[in-house]
Parts: sequence; structure tokens; C-alpha cells
Amino acid sequence: MPDSTENTEEEVVPTFQPHFDYDAWKEAGEPETKNEKRAFITKGFDMFATKDYYYIVRSDLDRPMFMKIGGLHDPKYKGKIYDLPDAYQDGDHYFGDSGVKYVIHGNQVHSCTSLSKDTGSLKNKNINTANDRHKGMHYFIHNDKYHVVQRDMAVKYPSLYNTSEDVGTLVIHKKLAYALCYFSFEGYYYVVKMVNIGGGTEKLCFYKVKDLTVDPGLNYMTINKSIQLFLPGGYTIDNPAKAVWESIGYIENQSDDELEYNHEYKFSHGSNKSETSSMEHHWDFEFEEEGEAGAVIAKASIKTTQKYGGSNTETTSDEWSESSEETISINVKLASGAARGLWQPTVKLGGEKTIIAGRNIVVTNGDEPNHPPWE
Repeated sequence: MPDSTENTEEEVVPTFQPHFDYDAWKEAGEPETKNEKRAFITKGFDMFATKDYYYIVRSDLDRPMFMKIGGLHDPKYKGKIYDLPDAYQDGDHYFGDSGVKYVIHGNQVHSCTSLSKDTGSLKNKNINTANDRHKGMHYFIHNDKYHVVQRDMAVKYPSLYNTSEDVGTLVIHKKLAYALCYFSFEGYYYVVKMVNIGGGTEKLCFYKVKDLTVDPGLNYMTINKSIQLFLPGGYTIDNPAKAVWESIGYIENQSDDELEYNHEYKFSHGSNKSETSSMEHHWDFEFEEEGEAGAVIAKASIKTTQKYGGSNTETTSDEWSESSEETISINVKLASGAARGLWQPTVKLGGEKTIIAGRNIVVTNGDEPNHPPWE
């Protein structure tokens, strides 16, 4: 069995921030093709397959979880979601082979047979830093060789741990390069990325190929909805989110005299539970303690950048609690002709449906605030 990664300063390091933007990729040496949608890579996220299941790890969430599912495309498959134990959280990379799961923390590898509990057989085994094998952006095992993906190349090693030299490099075809993730299963390479399926429409798809170096043609299939919703930014791929200021009240003194106003406004804040709960119908849960998954995943999705459908908004956990109504009192003296407006930060899906409304109401001279919501 082949045997992943400490990132250095010159590498673009996945972090718990929203996803990479174009400039970060360009600095890392990616070809300067601005019209191509970029991969969204997040530390703590990965996808792989072992035996009869596909696994998606989301350690980047406020509540770290992982999904296990029997298929990637067919809608009959429904993901089962588990809590991710502490020992496997904060990983830089996750991959698997023949029932064994690997977690990379820095330049050390931990392995286990189950992600549900810390029962690993390898503890803190060091990656050998020769040939930059500790600098990968993705890791997977194919035909008993460790593949370390660095930009648009996959370097093959018989081991990550000893001083053995690499045994070849694959120059990944441009249609398969810079993907969301790579993994191997039953002799095939799997590549997950956004694909233009025609008519200017992009869908989250996967390629299943025998060779990463050749044009895959139209050899792709769309990702099962259960999986897509669980992936970074997956919730907002089909439901683009936008943070806006919503007017909830307006006062204007049209008289010739100064007037004093005392007003109470009722406003709702919190998240749209019917929307986030509807996501959960796509999954089954094996949580040790009850808790919401939909709101946690939706929160992570809307904070992604706009190019991935998100609103680039950093909300609080409290704002994702059950929607409730509050009252705000306004006591203000208005000169003749003066006006006041009340504005609430709101995230809309598809420009219409409210997913979350914040509690920090802003009072202005009437015009919409000139800074972005939640800034």
C-alpha cells in the first residue's frame, strides 16, 4: 500500500476563509485565463472513495461533518452525514484507498479505518519533504502510487514517507486541471469541477477517466444533489446569494416646522428555517447529538465569493438562529424637509427569497447605506 502536507510560504495555502480568488491563483502560477471559473478549494474540505462509498469531508464548517454516499450521479443515492471526530478535524487534505482513510495535518499523516472514531493505525507519520512532496494541493492513491497534485501536474511517488524518488509526472489536461478535487476509485481517476455544459450554463460535474493527460471530451456527469448541497458553495450554485440593504422604515418631515417623532418598528431577523430545513431532506443523519446541519452549511455557502454564488458575507452563528420578531424604537427630532431611513442587512437567494436577515439596523438620512451589509 502506498503511503501528505506541509504548505510553504510560496504556495497558495487553503484556509478556513472563503475560497481562493483569481489573484491568489495567479500569484501561485496558474495560467492567466480570467474568463474561466476557478476551483474553490477550502482547507478542511476533501472528497475521496474507498470500497463501496464516496466520502466528503467538511471540517471547515462550524460543526465539522462528513458524508458517506453510495453514488455520485444517480439521484437514488442519499448521503448519510456524521460528526467528524476531533482527531480528524483541521486537516489540510483527506484521501483514501482500500478502506483506509488518510488525514494530513501539516507534514504528518494520520490513518484510520473509520472516520466516525479515532481508531487509526498510523500516528503522526512524517511526509518526506524531498521533491516537494509535502507541498501538494491534492493527494490521492492510484495503482499503488501516491499522486501529489501541484497546479496542473500530478507527481507520482511509491511512498510519501521515505526518500524514494518520484516515478513519473502527469501533465493534467486543461479540461481536467485546477479542479475542486481529484481522487481514484476502481482503476479510474475522478475529477470534480464546474463544467460548461453548453449555452453558457455551468454545472458541478465529475469526470471519470483512465488518463488525466488526454482530452476527456464529453465524458462527464452531473453531481447528485445530495452531494452538491454538501460541497463548499454547493448550496449557492443553483441559488445565488446576494447581500443587500432592505428598507424597513422611513420618516420624513414635510412640514415647515421641526417635529419630534416617536416610532416603534417591528422587524424580523434570523434565518429562513423552511429554506435551510428543506436542504436536510436530501440527507440522513447519524449525529451523536442533535443539531442543525442545513443552517451550518448554508452559512458557509453564502460567505463564499460572488463568483461561486455566495455573497461574501461573514454572518454570526446567532443570526442563524430561529427567525424572530423584534421592535426598534426611534425617537428623533427632524428639521423641516429632513428624512430618516431604517435599513436592515439581508441575504437574498436568487434576488428574491430571504435566507437571513440581520439584527443590526442602520439609521441613515434616508439613502441606502454606502457600505456593504455586514461590513
